[in-house]
Amino acid sequence: MPTDQTITGLDIGTATTRCLVGCATDAGLEVLASAVRPSAGVFRGEIVDFDACAGVLRACLEEAAAAAEAPIAEVFGAVPNAQCRGLNSRGCIPITRPEREVTPQDVVKVMRAAGNIALPNDRVALHKIRGTFAVDDHHGVVQPAGMGGSRLEAEVHVVTGASTSVENLRRCVERAGCQVEHLVAQALAAALASLTEAERQAGVLGVNLGAGTTGCVLYAKDTLRFTRCLPVGGDHVTSDLAAGWGIPFEEAERIKREWDEVGGDGPDSVEAQGASGESLRLSIHRGRAVMRARVEETFEIVRRELAREGLEQVPASVVLSGQGALLHRVAARAAEVFGVPCRTATRCAPTGAKGAPAGPGWATAIGLALYGCERRAQVASGEDGGGPGGLAGRLWAWLKDF
Repeated sequence: MPTDQTITGLDIGTATTRCLVGCATDAGLEVLASAVRPSAGVFRGEIVDFDACAGVLRACLEEAAAAAEAPIAEVFGAVPNAQCRGLNSRGCIPITRPEREVTPQDVVKVMRAAGNIALPNDRVALHKIRGTFAVDDHHGVVQPAGMGGSRLEAEVHVVTGASTSVENLRRCVERAGCQVEHLVAQALAAALASLTEAERQAGVLGVNLGAGTTGCVLYAKDTLRFTRCLPVGGDHVTSDLAAGWGIPFEEAERIKREWDEVGGDGPDSVEAQGASGESLRLSIHRGRAVMRARVEETFEIVRRELAREGLEQVPASVVLSGQGALLHRVAARAAEVFGVPCRTATRCAPTGAKGAPAGPGWATAIGLALYGCERRAQVASGEDGGGPGGLAGRLWAWLKDF
């Protein structure tokens, strides 16, 4: 298959690197191949060893390319949660024409006014995502073109990344032999693959539980309202287990992963190797108590962040993605903390991605490929990223960059 027909999503995580190759069809994304490797040279979402990280990327990309029987020249990459922040910005313009009718040009003008914010030198805008509009005192307008009024307002959600980290990500991908076609915030990519339209309309909190960080996005009435990153993830759970049991980090990680695979069921104790090589029998009850405390603390931090923005009562449900979503009873913990139903994105891409691998850990890579399908459709049609767009009507409508 020609290179320009394939779409590649590359998710560089703290613990795992995933690559997914697909192509756009009339029915949506069709996955051709996928590859996964343990990450190297990455600490809490930051690249700390170029050579080690690039080596893993090169191996992962080569494996996926061989399985897809197509070369990979460009990728859609994920900017790790640790580097991303979100803020809401508003813009307003007067409608002074005698007929007082809002035109498509007015819509573009007010969106640009809302997105025109001054950023520090160490931040770069990754996404400027359109929200709702207001025409005079009529708020919550989705498409204002054609309406009458004297004042047009727009809200834009701006997601930024750390300039140095974003540039380092590009350089590392280039060192691995590829170019970056576009970068997407990790939590947004995961949300694209794991949240349904009904959930986004009703109000949903998407929580991407990674090894080094946790990313959160909140949608209400199909509009992005909130983006946050927490410097805590699955590795912190592992550290807590290692400290609580007095065993090496690697042993604690092995036991945690075994729980992930079997859902936490099993005997009351587990065998492990101590720091000096001795054989130990460890209490599963104690380990679960340690995990529960850390997980509940993480969700409590998210809840407080929502409350600070006045959004605590907005979510009607919670959806968990990322490998950390497989932790024992983590969905039940989230439901208790937030007081709403919670599910795990076991099967991602609710809009359809034929052949996509299962599991919440694949949410970001699948989301990147879905994003790539929609972005290329926009470019091919010559439509402005802020408009509704053909294929974009299904997915791009709630992730519009302009």
